[in-house]
Amino acid sequence: MEALFLTMLNKSITAGWLVLAVVLFRLIFKNAPKWIRSILWALVAVRLVFPFSVESVLSLIPSADTVPQTILTADAPEIYSGVAYFNSTVNPVLSDALAPDVTAAVTPAQKLTFVAAVLWLVGVAAWLIYAGISFLKLKRKVREAVLLQENIWLCDHIPTPFILGLFRPKIYLPSAMREEDMEYVLAHEQAHLKRLDHLFKPLGFFLLCVYWFNPVLWPGYVLFCRDMELACDEKVLRQRGTEIKKAYSESLVRLSAPRKTIAACPLAFGEAGVKERVKSILNYKKPAFWIILVAFLAVLVTAVCFLTDPVRDKESAAPRSVASAYGYYYFSGKDSAYLSLMPDSERCSFSFSLLSSYFPVGTYTETDDSIVMTTDDGKDTYTFKKDGKNLIFDADRSSPMPSYSYSSAADAELCVPDGAVFQFAEQDPFYMDKTSYDIDGDGVAETCILSFGPTSGLFTFQFTANENGLKEYENVFKTDACDLSFVIERDKLKVKATAMDDETKTIVYDIAVKDGNIVLANNGRLLESIKQ
Repeated sequence: MEALFLTMLNKSITAGWLVLAVVLFRLIFKNAPKWIRSILWALVAVRLVFPFSVESVLSLIPSADTVPQTILTADAPEIYSGVAYFNSTVNPVLSDALAPDVTAAVTPAQKLTFVAAVLWLVGVAAWLIYAGISFLKLKRKVREAVLLQENIWLCDHIPTPFILGLFRPKIYLPSAMREEDMEYVLAHEQAHLKRLDHLFKPLGFFLLCVYWFNPVLWPGYVLFCRDMELACDEKVLRQRGTEIKKAYSESLVRLSAPRKTIAACPLAFGEAGVKERVKSILNYKKPAFWIILVAFLAVLVTAVCFLTDPVRDKESAAPRSVASAYGYYYFSGKDSAYLSLMPDSERCSFSFSLLSSYFPVGTYTETDDSIVMTTDDGKDTYTFKKDGKNLIFDADRSSPMPSYSYSSAADAELCVPDGAVFQFAEQDPFYMDKTSYDIDGDGVAETCILSFGPTSGLFTFQFTANENGLKEYENVFKTDACDLSFVIERDKLKVKATAMDDETKTIVYDIAVKDGNIVLANNGRLLESIKQ
């Protein structure tokens, strides 16, 4: 349910950008035919209904997944709005507030999203019930209506004409309505029927019920209803001629009725934006062909730019969720064993009896059902089958021992047995420090992480910097055994390294980005790295 809610949330956000584009179109093309606006509102419905969208370099949607599914289980929950300043402002707060507790089975993000999902479903049910009750009340009000002709009925208890019904729509007229008004009213309501507005308006309200939590969609629905009425008014004027403008406007004013609530039905003659409609009727002129052409081209541009998603960077896609192989795993048997798949890279290490046995290092490839690790020398392969969040060691297709080891032959008994389950570590047990800082000076703070390198921190450590959830910089440095942490000196982020055997031996390294890599230096002397 949480995943479904996040999907709907992201769809509503992308549709919200399209609604803003429609509002801008209404301001720029005031003299364009009103039926063109109906096409734009149809695009909003398509954006809300269709479960997929194609990618395009022309897309103006900042982000297709503002709130990614990974936020539910990520160690540092973040959003990707596509607006760098907004991300850098909000994400540090989110990461602190929703940081998972390793002792808890459910993360704060999961709890919050579950509550939001429940509230969403309650809201959907409430609005649908409201729509049903409103419809039944209206049916009750017209149950004594008298047939005038075909699908036209007269009723004593209604203040303004309207259409009611989906599959067999009926036109209801007030019994006391003037005869001179009937011609214009019927022309207007029949224009609604020809345009199928009696179906489109309930559909629009249904989508509003589903996405009720998005505040942008509420004024969008109001404008959609007004544009529907304006389009019908224009249709009547095109068919009957502009000489009826004054009489038509007077009928509209006489039959106007206040609308105090947003409703799915009916299609009422005098309830939506009467003042705007009268002004539009009196000022109506047949639009020039070039205005229609330019407006239609603007609709096509809007469709291309807002019905498509931005192209994803294939090499720096959003971080994998904890359900995939990315991360750290552990097996507790006679002795501890660890499998480390390094953050935002294809590197990995496999450690038996941590700090006392061997540390084969290599690369891994991931499929839907397994992880295959190959050591750097290419001599050994280890296979792990996926089982949900966990990995199962498959000794039948893997070398039981690497070709090299830091341990004695007697330590061969420490090998992980066939079928051993490596449990996913909900929180990275190997990183030493983590902070947020703009290390490259581009105005956007990176998430900086000091984690253990291939030798579990004894001889190497890894510096990773992620921006907006994507890997920006990474490097692995050689070092003596030491404790590492981030410090701020003179308003600059630095790395502090303290020797494990002597706390008085401390070196502070400056951080810089050079040629796309992170570099660390002390008094101008670069710390040696594996990558450089």
